[in-house]
Amino acid sequence: MSELIVVTAQTGQEFPDTKQCVERHLAPLLRAFGIRWVQIARAAQSMSDGFRVLSDTRAAEICYTGGQYRLGQELEAAGTVPEYAHGKRKCSIKSKGDPLDAWIAQELGEQPFRHFIGFNAEEVNRITRDLSYSSVERQSEYPLLDWAWTREETQEYLQSIFHIFWPKSCCSFCPFSGGRVDMLRRYRIFPREAAEAVMLEYVSMALNPRMSLYSGRSLLSSIRADGNARVLDFFEEMLNADVWAVYRVRRVL
Repeated sequence: MSELIVVTAQTGQEFPDTKQCVERHLAPLLRAFGIRWVQIARAAQSMSDGFRVLSDTRAAEICYTGGQYRLGQELEAAGTVPEYAHGKRKCSIKSKGDPLDAWIAQELGEQPFRHFIGFNAEEVNRITRDLSYSSVERQSEYPLLDWAWTREETQEYLQSIFHIFWPKSCCSFCPFSGGRVDMLRRYRIFPREAAEAVMLEYVSMALNPRMSLYSGRSLLSSIRADGNARVLDFFEEMLNADVWAVYRVRRVL
C-alpha cells in the first residue's frame, strides 16, 4: 500500500453527493492504510499553463471538487457545450487525461509503473483506446475487466460494503448522461446545479441552435418533460439576473 498512489483529476463540476461519498467512505480507508492521494486540476485554459496540485497527502479528508480552472469556465467563455461527436470525450482528455499525464511524467519520469484504471467490463472501446497509450514505462491494467464486472455489479459491490447507492461520478452537464432516469432524479436533488447546466446549454444554442447538450434533444426539453419546476424556477432567476446581449453570428463555410 505504501507504493500505491491514487491520483484524481478534478474538473470542478462534480455533483455534491460525489464529494460526500468520497469524504465519508473512501477518505477514511485511504487514511487507515496510509495511501497517498493526490488531487490535481488544470491551472488554466491551456495545458501549457500546467496543472495545480490541490492536495497531496496520506491523511486525506477533503475531496476538492471545486478544482482550479473549471471545465464550465472554459465552456462558458466559448459559449458552447462539451463535444460528443463520434463518442469522443474531448472534455475528459483536456480536464482529466492531460493533467494526469503531466503529473505522472513529472512525478515518475522514466520509472516504470503499473497504471490501474477503473473502466468496467462494458467499456471495451474506452479500454481499447486507453491501451494505445501504453508504453515501456506504463503497464496498463483494468481490474474490473479482469473480473468481468459490469457497472451494475460494481455498484452492487459498493452497496454491499458501504450500504449506500454510490452515484456516478460525472459533471453536472455531462452530455453522455443523455437524460437518463438516474440523472433526472439527481437533478431533482440538486436543482441549482441542473439550472447551471441548462444555462450553459441555453447560451450555446443561442449562438448555434444545433449545439444542444444531448444528441437530438436538449437538456431543457428533458427537464420540462420531467416536470422539474424547481430547476425551471432557478433557470428563470438566472435569466432575469444575467446581462443580455445581441450578437450577429456569421458562418464561414
